[in-house]
Amino acid sequence: MKKTLVTAMAVLAAGSSFAQSSVTLWGRMDLGYQHIDMGSATRSGIDNGAYGTSRFGIRGVEDLGDGLTARFAMESSIAADNGQIGAGSTFFNRGSSVGLTSKTWGSIDLGRQYVPMFWPFLWADDSSRWRLSPYSAVQSVQRGSFTRINAAASPVKTAGSLDSISNGIYSVGITSAYEDNLLVYRTPTFNGFSGSVAYGMGAENASDSANKKDRKVQSANLELKKDWGYVGVGMNSKNGSVVSGETQKLTESLVSGMYKVSSSLNVYGNYHTWKLDSAQDLKGKDHMLGVSYWMPSSMVWLNYANKSLDNCNDCGSKGFGVGYHYFLSKRTEVYAQYGKTSNQSQSAVGLNGFNPSAPGQGVTGYSFGIAHSF
Repeated sequence: MKKTLVTAMAVLAAGSSFAQSSVTLWGRMDLGYQHIDMGSATRSGIDNGAYGTSRFGIRGVEDLGDGLTARFAMESSIAADNGQIGAGSTFFNRGSSVGLTSKTWGSIDLGRQYVPMFWPFLWADDSSRWRLSPYSAVQSVQRGSFTRINAAASPVKTAGSLDSISNGIYSVGITSAYEDNLLVYRTPTFNGFSGSVAYGMGAENASDSANKKDRKVQSANLELKKDWGYVGVGMNSKNGSVVSGETQKLTESLVSGMYKVSSSLNVYGNYHTWKLDSAQDLKGKDHMLGVSYWMPSSMVWLNYANKSLDNCNDCGSKGFGVGYHYFLSKRTEVYAQYGKTSNQSQSAVGLNGFNPSAPGQGVTGYSFGIAHSF
């Protein structure tokens, strides 16, 4: 009996060492004072996410042996100033996926995920340890939206599932973030190079072939990470539909990079083009330049971005952001930031989710607060 029990325990121990698993709870909390001037109105208070969206996530991995790993991830944003979930009824709004990773063949993941084009935006923006600060011009001018312009000046008069017309403003929302029902394949890394491709199914339960193409996504990137810095390229396309039965397609492309001038100084930038093919077409482009300087216990960053539209007069905008971060530890920091967007007479681009009171007006904001990772 004793021999049988010892043998059984040995078999269980061998099995557990073969298929080790772990689950991690992680997150970020960011709260601070923020003041925003929207042109004809101001607001101030203790706000969530002036530096980075507060969030919590659960992720896990299981070693399946022979270089194969199973993994999952779920992430939800939090409005830390009032304790509410950050995005309505979508609980894991920042992602929910499961996948397999092979050291030889790469990885494949299914679910709600970042599209591949997101990563060249992220890795070529050095606005703090968390990157892509809401006060960064990458976020305010480039990724806050493709465009927000006076509807009367816009060549697009009929909106659909990819754009909207509300309160006299025509808007095209950014697409290079998360998407539902996405299948993403990522290659292994070869001498610093890696690539990703993604495909997102169309609208679920659609009754006709045209609507089935709505929300269909295709995206890809190619990245190079080296000691001297980063270079990335990406593309993204997303289908949409108009109530009248017409189709839409929004395409964008990006080239980005960061160069380490020294152990302390980084320069970074990108060039981004996009086009909406709809009942009427709209084309635009934007670019960003930035610099960051890292010290033993702090860092400072600043960047500038410019957006222009090819077929809409006086619809451009500019943005500037600067921030200082003091690191109390590897997980905790205090920060101060300033940002400004300037709009031409027909443009209405905002800052950190706050939009100008009217086209042609700008938005200015400053914030200081505490951020902690766990």
